[in-house]
Amino acid sequence: MSKRLEIESQLAAFGEIADIMRAMRNLALMETHKVGAARVAQQRMAQTVEAAAVDFLSFYRQDGGDGNPSRAVYLVVGSERGFCGDFNEALVDRLRIACPPGHAADLVAVGFRLGSRLDDDRRVVARLAGPSVMEDVGGVLADVMEVLDRLARGLPSMGSLNLTVMHHADDGAVRAFMPMPFRQLPRANVPPAGPPMLTLSPAACLTGLMEHYLLASLYDVFYASLMAENLQRLRHMDNAIRNIEEQSAALALRRNSLRQEEITEEIEVIMLGRKPQRTGPER
Repeated sequence: MSKRLEIESQLAAFGEIADIMRAMRNLALMETHKVGAARVAQQRMAQTVEAAAVDFLSFYRQDGGDGNPSRAVYLVVGSERGFCGDFNEALVDRLRIACPPGHAADLVAVGFRLGSRLDDDRRVVARLAGPSVMEDVGGVLADVMEVLDRLARGLPSMGSLNLTVMHHADDGAVRAFMPMPFRQLPRANVPPAGPPMLTLSPAACLTGLMEHYLLASLYDVFYASLMAENLQRLRHMDNAIRNIEEQSAALALRRNSLRQEEITEEIEVIMLGRKPQRTGPER
């Protein structure tokens, strides 16, 4: 009896865990739909800013800044929550290849789970909370821009940040790209209408365009990372739920077998307890 009750208790615990995991899976699925819809609008905004920058650079050349001092900064976008497999471990492995220990660089880690895996790296200058849901992205980006601005203010005159952003893409692969400077953008053919009309100086206009482009690019990065995180969480939850269901099915068979044994024992006891009683010889 005690063994069967132990299995019953374990089956009940498995059922509660499975219910929690299904709820988490549903939340992750809802988040992918929200992020997917928001990314479409965000990508259009980024394309608009990029098109404006290409048009601007067709008439106003940037001053060469190759000889100016620069500061290498790696912005690594991880996860705030767990239950997403090796999401953060893959980022750390890619970071150690691109920027090995001892390489001069500043690291900005976004996401509690990622930051905890970089505790032993003294190059980390900031550990920021990451977004749990899409609505958190704006606040996280404000913190990121504040850190980048602080690092830029620490540079000598005419210096610049050599920013590399490392994140998960939609397909789950870890990617690294440099959103700056604008000189990486292709130049458009000069239209016959002439240069764009500016209300600011070309230098101020370029600075504003770069800020808008950087922010739009980072929005797309965080949305892509959040999408990849939730897709990986979906796969992780699906596997966990499948394993629980398989273990529950095996335990249910074992429970039924034990119950059959108990019933058989009860029948035997009843049969043995009903022996015919002698009342004496008949007269």
